[in-house]
Amino acid sequence: FFNINALGIFACATQPSKVAAITGYDSDYYARYIDPDENKITFAINVDGFVEGSNQEILIRGIHHVLTNQNQKIVTKAELLDAIRHQMVLLQLDYSYELVDFAPDAQLLTRDRRLLFANRNFEESVSLEDTIQEYLLKGHVILRKRVEEPITHPTETANIEYKVQFATKDGEFHPLPIFVDYGEKHIGEKLTSDEFRKIAEEKLLQLYPDYMIDQKEYTIIKHNSLGQLPRYYSYPDDFSYEIQDRQRIMAKDPKSGKELGETQSIDNVFEKYLITKKSYKP
Repeated sequence: FFNINALGIFACATQPSKVAAITGYDSDYYARYIDPDENKITFAINVDGFVEGSNQEILIRGIHHVLTNQNQKIVTKAELLDAIRHQMVLLQLDYSYELVDFAPDAQLLTRDRRLLFANRNFEESVSLEDTIQEYLLKGHVILRKRVEEPITHPTETANIEYKVQFATKDGEFHPLPIFVDYGEKHIGEKLTSDEFRKIAEEKLLQLYPDYMIDQKEYTIIKHNSLGQLPRYYSYPDDFSYEIQDRQRIMAKDPKSGKELGETQSIDNVFEKYLITKKSYKP
């Protein structure tokens, strides 16, 4: 009813649209926040972000959130911020920005546009109305730009994890993604599109011998996925990617905080190929 297209609006985000394709693997994010049950209390969250200390605006809007506890007519500030934080993960904004708080113009409205709270008087929670099922949160949140710390203890290697997805152009055949451990590589080594296409062709021949690759749809590489500030790179065509420097990741005992040793750094490579039947002739 608030005329928010929760998925189509992603095209205006600051990240490349090709990168958004990764989120198709992360269905848990959608499952948590999108619920088709119309009898539940829901929130259309239409907020964008202001970067702290600047006038820069970051597009976030497009969230349909289902209230976690349907038995209590209360929504907490933490829950709404958490929903926005998960949207930032979907848009891959979380590795560049930290969500701080609501901005002064943030407002929660009922279906008939009556104001329930403005950020200036919203502390930890707000009571919802018994007869209202749908709410709108609008305005802005405050974002803080993450600053990558200098590399003081560099790691020497990274493990490469490869995931390839096949699908026909008509979408009739789309098997589950295939995972391949590509092994440990040294920082500075290069990965090329040719070597990953070779793996994809071998897996396709092994598992689906009646099909052949028609074209590549995308390659996305996630640098240092376990680090504090992972980065994404999108390659629609041929590429050569150099494994970049990164800080050593140290595992710690959750109780004592004692360091247990170095954790293997990981770079993820995601690819999708469109395939066709070998007997098919257009």
